[in-house]
Amino acid sequence: MYRQGLGDCFLVTLPKQDGTPWRMLIDCGVILGTRDIGARLAEVVKNLADDTGGRVDVLAVTHEHYDHVAAFAGPPKLFCGQHEQRQQGQLQVGEVWFAWTEDPNDPLGRKLSKARADQVNRLAAMVAGLQSGNRPITPATSDLANGVSELIGSFFGMEQQDFTRARAHLAGQSMAVADGPANGANGQARHPGATARAMENARALGGADGKRVRYCDPSAAPWTSQDLPGVRIYALGPPRDERLLKKTFASDEVYHLAANETTSTAFFGAAGLDAAASGTGQDDSWFPFDATYCRELRDPTSDASVRMPEATAEFLQRHYYGPSSDVGDQDQSWRRIDEDWLGSAAQFALNLDSATNNTSLVLAIEMSPGGEVLLFPADAQVGNWLSWQQLQWILDGNKTLAATDLLKRTVFYKVGHHGSHNATLREHGLELMPHGLAALLPVDHEMAVRKRWNGMPLPGLIDALQTKGATVVRMDDDHLPNDPRFRASDKQGQSFEGPLFYEWRLV
Repeated sequence: MYRQGLGDCFLVTLPKQDGTPWRMLIDCGVILGTRDIGARLAEVVKNLADDTGGRVDVLAVTHEHYDHVAAFAGPPKLFCGQHEQRQQGQLQVGEVWFAWTEDPNDPLGRKLSKARADQVNRLAAMVAGLQSGNRPITPATSDLANGVSELIGSFFGMEQQDFTRARAHLAGQSMAVADGPANGANGQARHPGATARAMENARALGGADGKRVRYCDPSAAPWTSQDLPGVRIYALGPPRDERLLKKTFASDEVYHLAANETTSTAFFGAAGLDAAASGTGQDDSWFPFDATYCRELRDPTSDASVRMPEATAEFLQRHYYGPSSDVGDQDQSWRRIDEDWLGSAAQFALNLDSATNNTSLVLAIEMSPGGEVLLFPADAQVGNWLSWQQLQWILDGNKTLAATDLLKRTVFYKVGHHGSHNATLREHGLELMPHGLAALLPVDHEMAVRKRWNGMPLPGLIDALQTKGATVVRMDDDHLPNDPRFRASDKQGQSFEGPLFYEWRLV
């Protein structure tokens, strides 16, 4: 586990039959806003190149979040494919693995990718509109715009110019995406953030023909290699059930559903961001309702063309057209919508974050048939975890293996989503795992607090792990436990304090 900051970067090394190492790198990123991001990532990749002889067999890219893919965004180009000449300090990649959700030829994958790109673009365009200065803005709305900007920027690597690009794109103008095309593989929709560029750059490492790119599906047989007899690598997630992809929270038996399409469509329609994209309706981002629900309001006392019931005309005359009444409270501001309806934007940004987390590629590495398992769930949330309960494979012709059996043999757990509240299940997750497992937690609590993610890691989760007898090693810990399975890198970080990485060995 590298210690570059709040983000994931894990190197897995297994012995091949001939005694040489087989290596898999799982993600390489750090949250936007981290000091000296470029220097940290370059230092990590250089160490990877030095320790591996400049090559890993597999790069697994779990999902499109900056704290997992920042190193692939460039520049500089820190990675190269097998078809490329490796330059000084670069790490060469044999194959690239993604979740099936990133497959440009998968209909549901394309649908999910488009929905993600569309919502990122719309939220970014709304922020750009609020910050443009074209309209008066209240302090509350300014805070809202800054908050949504921080969220979208952190998750998808968006700088200020990217928000402007997204707004121009929705207005029908060409989106000039830095260092990459406006569309991804097979014409997939993109947003201008760095994560979209990173995903395309990582995909390109598999070659122009895509023959060294693998899209992992839980329904497929586990990956095996003649070089690693007995080792099987299973893709546990993400599920293909869209209902499970939207399940992001659990409290006992009650689950929270992410905002559905109807809700988000209504919000973005109200913001004028659906209209801009479709060429229909109004495009004023300050209108709370779509043009379908708007009517021109004219004074019935001065316009003979207006025909309405007498009672309606009397109501409008008394409350909207006539002189103000001396009766009652003169302050009617409480009745106005103003921009209060825009407050939903922050929740939509958080829902988008959770939905993206739930598309995480989850890998379980079985060291031998019926043997120990290493579990890497990335940022998988409730629905992803729940889908494993029904997951099983037919092995060796007629033997059935359930995913829950893999959980029962898990001796190494990469703690999900930096120890957040909804990325480690209890009954269907941690409670199935054996006593005494090793739990590596890639968290930087100080940075999480700066991002206002105060419950990262969740104290209750740490307590549960310790009750389970787990040895918990946090990225932000200065010292390792007195356990022979763990060691710290001899090399100290230059762009960050402490050892470059913490290592765990299966003994």
